[in-house]
Amino acid sequence: MLEKVNNRKLQGQQTKEKIYTTAKAMFEEYGIENVSTRDIAKEVGVSIGAVYLYFPSKENIVACMIEEDALKHNSEFMEFFNLLDKEKPASDLIVEICVFVNDFMQRVVGHQKFTMFYKSMLDFGVQGNPNEVIKTVLKAIIEVYELGVARGELKEANSMEVALQIKTILCGLEVEWCTDKNNYFLQKTKEMVTLLMQNYISTH
Repeated sequence: MLEKVNNRKLQGQQTKEKIYTTAKAMFEEYGIENVSTRDIAKEVGVSIGAVYLYFPSKENIVACMIEEDALKHNSEFMEFFNLLDKEKPASDLIVEICVFVNDFMQRVVGHQKFTMFYKSMLDFGVQGNPNEVIKTVLKAIIEVYELGVARGELKEANSMEVALQIKTILCGLEVEWCTDKNNYFLQKTKEMVTLLMQNYISTH
């Protein structure tokens, strides 16, 4: 009896994985908006009900893809952060961090996937798991800001509040990017974060 239950669980996991990998391949080949849940079911060779059993909507599959990208981002970001030249001015380092984050968004996540994910959050309440990414980036910004304060480069301030202001800028730029992918995304990131950091540069 237990063996049958375990076999069913294994088969279920294999079916879920096949649906997910097939959907990813179809999204990449045809574009997310051009692939329906029914198309995915047909390609996998299962009923549409089987797809819905594991993924309530196509948007949930996209959310899983974002989670996968988030894990990749954390690994790549930590490698980038550890190689940063910490002798540079802290304000410049914070700008570099922000440009890296949004460059990753363009380069790895991509406009189509991110736009679909953002729309799914608004329309369907679908949630991905970018929280760990956000925590990692905020922690890095806080660390660099406090380094700048210790060196007398930056004003004494609540480093978490500064990091959250930067997060708001990045999120706003990402939303703009959803509506216009040719809006000088990285240039605006650099300009806006630089402008914010000018408010915190110590004059002593």
